[in-house]
Amino acid sequence: MPGDTLTQETTDGTFRRSVRVIRLGVRAEPGLFALAVGGSAVYGVMTAGMAQAVGWVTAHEIQPAVRSGS
Repeated sequence: MPGDTLTQETTDGTFRRSVRVIRLGVRAEPGLFALAVGGSAVYGVMTAGMAQAVGWVTAHEIQPAVRSGS
């Protein structure tokens, strides 16, 4: 909202509540939490791998084709 300012106390309180919610979720469903963390890790690795693949294709296929005029 316009005119609202976040104080350190407000952000600390929000952070603590967020951590508490996450802790409760982990205690309630540890397997599901592990699956979510694992899925996020796989997603991150695949995103980096895709960037590598696009870079390789650009360097080894697209740029030579553009340079040769085909």
